[in-house]
Amino acid sequence: MIYIVIFIIALALNLTWEFWHWRYYETCLHMIAHERQLLLATMAVKDAAWITIFYWLLAYGLFLRGWQLLVGMAILGLTFSFVDEKISLYLKRWEYAVNMPRVLGVGLTPLCELTVTGVLSVLLAGLFV
Repeated sequence: MIYIVIFIIALALNLTWEFWHWRYYETCLHMIAHERQLLLATMAVKDAAWITIFYWLLAYGLFLRGWQLLVGMAILGLTFSFVDEKISLYLKRWEYAVNMPRVLGVGLTPLCELTVTGVLSVLLAGLFV
């Protein structure tokens, strides 16, 4: 049950995030609307799935609870996002627009996305389960 709740909350948060920060991607700026919307929805589903997997690994693999679980979500989110962005940029899956703020060559908004939405998903899920 908790996995479904976390996935649904993470999906809602990541859809919001994706539709907020798409203007930072040169790739998205050149797409027609329905192609961009499909890409953003796909990325939000992928991110929600990763958040759910991170939760499972931390809560049921390492038995973390409370603040340790939240710190673990933040660390996994930052680490995964950094590596995923580096790989995606290298493979030219997308390209940043000039207005994308960057940290160590990685976009700031995608770097923070899984950390923020992951921690919020776990916190909000606690209100429903």
